[in-house]
Amino acid sequence: MMEWTCSGRSACGMGALEGKRMVPTIVTGGSGFLGRKLLEELESTTVLSRTAAHTAKLPQHVGTEFWKPLDEVDPALFEGVGAVIHLAGAGIADSRWTKVRKQQLWDSRVSVTRNLVTALSKVAVRPKALVSASAVGFYGNRGEAELTEQLGAGDGFLPAALSEITGKGITA
Repeated sequence: MMEWTCSGRSACGMGALEGKRMVPTIVTGGSGFLGRKLLEELESTTVLSRTAAHTAKLPQHVGTEFWKPLDEVDPALFEGVGAVIHLAGAGIADSRWTKVRKQQLWDSRVSVTRNLVTALSKVAVRPKALVSASAVGFYGNRGEAELTEQLGAGDGFLPAALSEITGKGITA
């Protein structure tokens, strides 16, 4: 895995320490709820964003690249990257789940993940890690039952979409 070493407060990040090892990381969905918190902890990070408006509140030490995740994703975005953290997806609670909204939710998760994995498969030296976060919605409504990783997907639209991403249909 490629690692970068930073000296002092270099371009590798605001909080970089002398000699601290850095792994270049790409984050999709960096402007979302989870992404913003994660970026506070990461150095040497670039966020892939669909619009400039989404990048306005990102930490200053974070780089940005623009992408069209529903189109073919350029593999060059991932050259020299050690890890990809994939958090992109339309907010599940942002609006009512009409037929159109369900298609947006599906495309923003399943289609984007497929396009990302396809691009990563074309990179000469692939990143050592791909972390993809979906949602607790994978388990569906199970009342008070304890949810563990051993459980399969629940029933309904969201579990079906997330199941498609997490192993049934897309492999990196």
